[in-house]
Amino acid sequence: MNIAAAQSGTAKIGRRRNDTHSPPSRLPTAGAHRRMAPGHSGTWTIMTQKAHILLVDDDPAENLILRGLIKKVSTIEIELHYCQTIESALEFLRSGKPVSMVLMDNRLQPQRDFRETVPALRHQGFIGPIGVISGSLVEPYFQNLEEYGADFRIDKSEIDPTAIEFILREYLAPN
Repeated sequence: MNIAAAQSGTAKIGRRRNDTHSPPSRLPTAGAHRRMAPGHSGTWTIMTQKAHILLVDDDPAENLILRGLIKKVSTIEIELHYCQTIESALEFLRSGKPVSMVLMDNRLQPQRDFRETVPALRHQGFIGPIGVISGSLVEPYFQNLEEYGADFRIDKSEIDPTAIEFILREYLAPN
C-alpha cells in the first residue's frame, strides 16, 4: 500500500497469504479441538485426540475426584484407568492396553514413594510421560524428579480441568 492511498483512506486492506481460508464457523464438538493441519498454514481441521491416563493411587477417593474433573475437560477425550498398587499398575502395562500417560501418587502403601515406583514403570518399558501427584511438593527430593524417570510433578490442590488439559496438550501433543 502506498502512503498517498493510506492518507486518503482509499487503501484496500488485503488478507495476508495465510488468512486465505477461514476456520470453520461451527464450534468443535466435545473431544475435538481446532488445530492447524500439519504442513497447511491457513487451513483448519477438526482433530480428535483420545488420551488414556493410568492413575496409580492407593486412595480410591482420588480416582473419584479425578474422574469428576476429567468429565469437565471438553477438548480432549480421556479414558481413565485406575490401579491401587504399583504391582497392579505393572500388570496393567503388561496387558498391552493403551496408556498415554501415568499419574502416580507420590506415596503408595506400605512406604514407597516415586523414587521406587517410577523406575519400576520405566523398567517395565513404559516410555510415555509420568507425572507425580503429591499433597506437598516441598520435599527436597522433588528437585531431582527427572533422575528417577518422572516428567513432571503437580500438587493435588492444583489439579483442575484446566491443569489436566494443559498437561495433556504439553506432553501428548502430536508430532
